[in-house]
Amino acid sequence: MKLTPEFLDRPVYTLTVRELIELNQIMDKQSHEPEKEKIEIRGIHALAKFLKVSATTAQKLKNSGKIPYSQIGKLVLFDGNKVLEALEK
Repeated sequence: MKLTPEFLDRPVYTLTVRELIELNQIMDKQSHEPEKEKIEIRGIHALAKFLKVSATTAQKLKNSGKIPYSQIGKLVLFDGNKVLEALEK
């Protein structure tokens, strides 16, 4: 089954049993893909501990723009998965 725009615009009640089963199989495959657990890091000292480096080195990495972060007031937040991805590059 191809998920063409015409198929996607059809009302659900017009699906055949075969189409419904195929659609269910597609959804099952997508739901079994492993999701990475979100790792939230709050602050430079937590980043340093996460990376097993000094706070100075963590601050230099942040300031260099090599790792993504967001800042709310004085609080600096990092997504651990994105930090690891950035450092792998």
